[in-house]
Amino acid sequence: MKVSTFLIKKYLQYILTYISNTFLQVSHYRFSISWTRIFPDGTNASYNSDGMEYYKNLTAELKANNITPMATLYHWDLPQMLEDNGGWLNDSIVEKFNDYADKVFEQLGDSVS
Repeated sequence: MKVSTFLIKKYLQYILTYISNTFLQVSHYRFSISWTRIFPDGTNASYNSDGMEYYKNLTAELKANNITPMATLYHWDLPQMLEDNGGWLNDSIVEKFNDYADKVFEQLGDSVS
C-alpha cells in the first residue's frame, strides 16, 4: 500500500499532539471527525475503513494515556459532492448525515464522549 505524504504528515501531527497532551497532562482532548475521511463522497457507498481506523487508533491511544476523547461529528467539512448538490439546503442531506453519524457511533461506540 502506498502511503501519501499527506498521510505521513497527519500521522506525525497525531503523534506530536499525543506527546504534547501527555506532557501537558491534559485530561480531555477535543477533535473533529472528518465526514470526508469516513465517507469521501458523503455516502455509505464510499466508506473508507482506513479513515475510520485513524480515529480508532487516536481514541485508543488517548484512552490508554488516561485522556478522554471528545469528538465532534461536524466541523465545516461537508463532502464536495454533497455541497455540489445543494449542501445543507438539500433535504436529502439529513439521511446522509444520519448514515455518517450511525457509522461513527457503530465503529467508535463508547470510545468517545
